[in-house]
Parts: sequence; C-alpha cells; structure tokens
Amino acid sequence: METDNTGESILPCPGTVLRPDWEIDLYGPNKDNWIGYFLTEPSWAQDAFAEVWSKMTLIQTQYWAMVKIGGIWYQTPKVTPLKYGDMVNVRCTEDCSFQWNGSAFHMMAQSYEKTSYFTYEEKADYIPIFVELDPEDMPLEVGVFSDTVCYGAETVLPGDTMVQINAYLDTTGQGEYLDFEFYYGTKSAPVGKKDYLVLNPVTGRQEPGKITTGDHRDWYVVSFKKEDAGKQILLEETIIDRLSVQPNPFNNRTEIDYVLNKDTYLAIRILDAQGVEIRHLVEGSYRSGNYTFYWDGRDDTGNLTKEGLYMIVVETPEDVKTLKVIRL
Repeated sequence: METDNTGESILPCPGTVLRPDWEIDLYGPNKDNWIGYFLTEPSWAQDAFAEVWSKMTLIQTQYWAMVKIGGIWYQTPKVTPLKYGDMVNVRCTEDCSFQWNGSAFHMMAQSYEKTSYFTYEEKADYIPIFVELDPEDMPLEVGVFSDTVCYGAETVLPGDTMVQINAYLDTTGQGEYLDFEFYYGTKSAPVGKKDYLVLNPVTGRQEPGKITTGDHRDWYVVSFKKEDAGKQILLEETIIDRLSVQPNPFNNRTEIDYVLNKDTYLAIRILDAQGVEIRHLVEGSYRSGNYTFYWDGRDDTGNLTKEGLYMIVVETPEDVKTLKVIRL
C-alpha cells in the first residue's frame, strides 16, 4: 500500500491490459458476471454491451445499477458512462459472449457526489432500491433506515421523480424492516408504512408493505406515488420465491426455505467464496409448493467445511437465486 501527496491510498495491481477486441464470455441465466472495462474511451452501457444488449437483465457498477423489469430498463440520472478500470457486474438470460464496444465520440467521464445530510457506511456490495417519488412531494434527499441506522441515501435532482439508493444492507440478518426518510432542506420527516408501496416480483403489482433485509432480492422498486396503488407491471416469470436461509451465521445446520411457483426441475448447490462447488445438495423434479432443505456444513466428501462465507445457489432452467451464508 502506498500513499500519494494528497493522502490518498494507492494499491498497485499488476496485470495485463487486454486487446480491445478481446472476446468476453458471460454466463446465464441470471448468474453474476464480474468483468472489467478496459477501453481507454468512456462508453454508455447500451453502447458498450451493444452485441448482447437484448440478453442483459442487470448491470451494476460501484455507484449505479440498471435493472430490466418487464422488458423496460429502470435507470436514473445516476447512470454514467463506463470508464477505464471500472468493475461491472452483469446478468444475462443465457450464455453469450461479446467484445467491448467503445463510443464513436469522445465523452467526459462523470463523477458521483454523496448526500450531504444523510450519512452511511459504504460496503463492498449493495442492493439497488429504485424510489419513485410523488411530483407533489419532492424532497432534497432520501435515506433508507432501520431504526436509527442509515443504510444508504441519494440526492434528488431537480425534476427527477425517481432515484436509485445503493442500500448497503447486512443481508446475513433476517426480518429487519426498512423505512425511508425525506430531507426537505430544513427538517427530516420520517415516512411510515402507509406512505409507500413495494413492487411484488411475483404478482407484478405495487402493494402496501415494508421491505426487509431477509428478502434477499436482487433489487427493489418502491413507490411514493398515490396513483400507483395496485398498478401492475408485466414481469418476467419468477419460479423461485421467498428464498431465505436461517440461522445465518450458523454452526452445525442451517435451513433453506423457498416456494416454487410451478412444477420444475431444480438443483441446490453450495459454493465457497471463490465460486467453487463444494456440495451438490439437491437435484431433481419438484412440484410447486413450499420447501425446506438443510445444509449440515459438510462438503460432498462428508468433511466439515471451514469457517467463512459460502453461497447457496438455487436454480431452475428459468430462474436462479443466490444467498450468502456464513459458517462459524
């Protein structure tokens, strides 16, 4: 670790700069693909991923995310061009490959500014929450809270009725309810349960209720618009619903609960922190309904695994869900 004359820390990272025409493989459906943008010219996501744009469902960078819901991309002015050195996580509907496509014209990379009133701690990963605001009730900043802890916040630009909050949630817990607070420039007004709706990924409707850290969703859409009650959005079918793991962290055994919304072929795999499969827990055809399976912390050879972070992957031919679990 080095420090420059401004006090900023510098971590040298040796590696090889790939050719601009290097072919990059992506895996789906809905699997995380972490890739680096290595072109010298910044590029908008739609241009950079032009070859595979129709197959994309999620694009996530350090500061912003884009999510495809019901065939429509949810994004905010927070989205900026990809620039040299950015790490990007993407998800696709199927296995594919592409080459980075640079912009045909020069553009300046944009910077990101944090909120001034709400403060929170940034972590390595976040869950994007898209907040739709009522034009008649426009704050300067929006924060997401549990009790007095702020997990993320965003500035509302003039004229914008939707913002993206990066929620740095502790997803190892279960059932932690989240609320939102608005800052209008002179005071912070808490917003209660009655005042916002949550997009249900199963029904496709905006429904009253609160979101919790135990939901383990890849994204949320929250609306404060009064006319959105009961509004339906056509969603791609979700086969695996209400997936949870508890206790988490665990020692000897943890319980994996979920709902299948239709008859399907299903597999459950346990991966270590490096993404290597260490246990093939379940595989076969299952009817729709509620299910519970257990993992005893052992690998396929029957040996107890080490303490640390693991990933539980539940997948069907049409849907994939991943949860993080810690073994103590």
